[in-house]
Amino acid sequence: MSRTIAMVKGTIWAAEWKTYADRYTGLTVHQLTDYRGHSRLPYFTENSLYDGGKRLLFISDRDNSANLFSIQLETGEMTQLTTYTGNDDLDVALTPDEQYAIVSDGSVIRALHLTNFRERIKFRCPKGQVLSNVTCTADGQSILVCVCEDLSNRIDTDLGNGYVGHQEWMEAKPLSCIMQIDLKTGNACELYREQHFITHINASPRLPWLATFCHEGPWHLVDQRIWGIDLRDGRVWAIRERLTAGEAVGHECFLPDGEYIGYHGLREDGSHFFGRIRYDNTGMEEQEMPFATWHLYQNEQLVVADGQGDVDVLTVWQRKLAGAELSDLPSSHSEDEHEVAPSDERHSVAASEGSTVKAHSTASDSSEQEQHGYEKEYEGPFTVCELRCSFHSQKLHAHPRLSEDGRRLFFSSDRSGYSNLYMVELPEDVTLLPRWDK
Repeated sequence: MSRTIAMVKGTIWAAEWKTYADRYTGLTVHQLTDYRGHSRLPYFTENSLYDGGKRLLFISDRDNSANLFSIQLETGEMTQLTTYTGNDDLDVALTPDEQYAIVSDGSVIRALHLTNFRERIKFRCPKGQVLSNVTCTADGQSILVCVCEDLSNRIDTDLGNGYVGHQEWMEAKPLSCIMQIDLKTGNACELYREQHFITHINASPRLPWLATFCHEGPWHLVDQRIWGIDLRDGRVWAIRERLTAGEAVGHECFLPDGEYIGYHGLREDGSHFFGRIRYDNTGMEEQEMPFATWHLYQNEQLVVADGQGDVDVLTVWQRKLAGAELSDLPSSHSEDEHEVAPSDERHSVAASEGSTVKAHSTASDSSEQEQHGYEKEYEGPFTVCELRCSFHSQKLHAHPRLSEDGRRLFFSSDRSGYSNLYMVELPEDVTLLPRWDK
């Protein structure tokens, strides 16, 4: 755990990694960091891999401050990218060309060049406001962030450690403004504002005009969790509205195609499910899952969950493919088309009220699935490896994320007492893994 020079950009840290065979599946687990301070991935909705998949961004609390690092996945060698002092945490997003990391320390947003390490301030949070996560549009031209009224002076707040004040902020309906910041000039314009606690801004990785955001709060209490926004005109619409009373849906994340949005949820009767839906509320598919989970990440073929409670393993589902893969299907919509949501912002998904079938898709999409030879359902869950993650605070969440090719699974765990980064290489056919059993 030695390094050459302390607190200098470009400082090289020696490899800390180790490998072991998972005791449940025998898969080789690569522990990428090993430091007596928390190391973690950026939020799971954002890609952290760059340099052709050879490097991975991560945040680490070293020298008593959170800073950004990258790890060379072939050698384990780590490079320090920032030298902030007295900093508690960072939020990070990669630009699509993988040239810059957009870094927010909660008050200032900077663009960090990943080769020469130069930083340029792009936005300062106004006094009396707090910033949401940062994300970058698919064309690499804009940063998106929400500026929200800071209520911590009148509401007991510790959202990063136990969600203290979470429901109270939702009920107070602070003024929130979604901002679009030009990456080159730093010029910022307001796209949308409303009296709701807004967070979780996600830019589509393929459509530069599309993003989602959420009304934050306990999932079963918010009026509507997932919203779409057209960046060209600021129009917003509800995505995947509640189908049954008391239903809780969230952790929305764009699939790699940039059109479908994945999520997971809980019904009032205690049943759990995961699903995906296109941004225009077509093509909805949902499937039951036998346990609760903290987070769930999807690509076109795989679904990965980090479990909850007694489920102390990472699990994976694999889409049943009868022919062409979903990523091979021709899209009936062009990126250049000015597609918008229905004129009624609260237009419901065409689905049966109270449906609890194993897998569900909108009728308009079922014929297309049959025509192109792939099935709606997934096989699983299958056990990947032991997790042993406490989820005690936001820094200690697993936040699993698949590489673009779906072969590498990255996650965080504090199984050793401190949060560290881990990687598992998945078999091409995950159905060869042991099926998860209660």
